[in-house]
Amino acid sequence: MSNNFFEHVEKVTNMKLEDLFQLTNSVAYENLHTEESIRELIAQLSVVANVEICKETEDQIIDAIMNNKLPLDAESLIKMLGKK
Repeated sequence: MSNNFFEHVEKVTNMKLEDLFQLTNSVAYENLHTEESIRELIAQLSVVANVEICKETEDQIIDAIMNNKLPLDAESLIKMLGKK
């Protein structure tokens, strides 16, 4: 992949690529079956991305994950998170 792609990812996420990869690897091992573990993951993401996530959005994310309603495409996910 080109450097432009990775630069774009860093710009859009406000995260260094290394941090994003580290976070992605840690998510693979997380237990996302409990509300508590999902809230902890959201808190970690918020800190790494330097983005404050309101309680309402956090609750929507938890509901989507726990009920397998998480959008699979980026545009729907961005809309869900209120970024568009």
